[in-house]
Amino acid sequence: MLIIKKREKSAPATFTHAFRGSEITLTVRPLDSAEVQKLLKKHTTYVFGKAEKTSPLERVPVVDNAEFGKDLIDHLLVGFTGFGMSADEPLEVTRENKLLIISLEPGTGEEPLHEVIQNKARELAELIAAEAKEETKN
Repeated sequence: MLIIKKREKSAPATFTHAFRGSEITLTVRPLDSAEVQKLLKKHTTYVFGKAEKTSPLERVPVVDNAEFGKDLIDHLLVGFTGFGMSADEPLEVTRENKLLIISLEPGTGEEPLHEVIQNKARELAELIAAEAKEETKN
């Protein structure tokens, strides 16, 4: 009997990707809007300023996009292979190394790794939503 396991909302998926002439593997967690909101809240401060169409001062949110982006990549990228200081020394999966690999310049015509990771996370989230929708039909 073939048993098909339903994909969990936060279950990561592993895929291969060509990057700078080498094949790498990335394990990515689906994009979760609740987690994104939590990270946004963590990196949002408020200042008093004028809103666009009002004259009185009010609290205006300011997001530290750089830190938000780092935390988002750290959350989405669960693991990777194919990166190292030499063939015998693969990089460990740490926050520092995740940020290091996404800062690598892509080859000609390639997408930056942060975009690859975010796009795959969106695709996984859409797949899970479609599976859930199909399940409610049945």
